[in-house]
Amino acid sequence: MQFQSEHVKKLAKLSKLSLEHDEVSQLLLDLSSVINWVDILKKVNTDNLEPMFHPGDINLRLRKDQIINDNSICEILLNAPEQTDNFFIVPRVVD
Repeated sequence: MQFQSEHVKKLAKLSKLSLEHDEVSQLLLDLSSVINWVDILKKVNTDNLEPMFHPGDINLRLRKDQIINDNSICEILLNAPEQTDNFFIVPRVVD
């Protein structure tokens, strides 16, 4: 597909943009460049490639879950200005 200035003007009108003549010319060049790039990508042979969901090779380091009881509830609640029945008391933020 070859972009023409009428296409750019129509896109600008649909987008509610007002463009000067030099802006139309520059956008015409930019859009044509993008279309040419897409045409090059269409020619790439991808028959033997496995589809990817991310371009990088993501390998997460997983660790084994371990239960550790370092702090008791009493020790944790020592940091609370107010507490009751093993819960923190906080100021009301919603009326």
